[in-house]
Amino acid sequence: MSNRYYIPGAAAAAAAAGRKEGKNKTESSSSAGVRGMGGLQEALDFIPRYTGLTPVTFFTVVALVMGIYYLITSLLPPAPVKTPVVLPLPPPIQLGEVTLEELAAYNGSDPQKPLLMAIKAQIYDVSQSR
Repeated sequence: MSNRYYIPGAAAAAAAAGRKEGKNKTESSSSAGVRGMGGLQEALDFIPRYTGLTPVTFFTVVALVMGIYYLITSLLPPAPVKTPVVLPLPPPIQLGEVTLEELAAYNGSDPQKPLLMAIKAQIYDVSQSR
């Protein structure tokens, strides 16, 4: 009994006959569909070699394990979601016109003061992105 599993069809049988006669892979398969199935054929050959199971048995076991996993996870309660504690933002402050030296005091080094940024003569409070 052979360890090879072939895709049914005349082209696959012709490719198998060509391999037995010693032809290389490109000579034995005349259609592009058969050449594209080499990876699938190799995967089907590896399953019994590494697991000792036929491909049908292997994929049945995989399907059963996945089914049992989904059954068990659906019966268990979901894990609690931990949300980080977010402190409320301080109310906005009105500064009016501010010089560069006064704005430098709001650079984020003091956690009690807001973090301010000036862009094109507009002052923005960016304290949330600390």
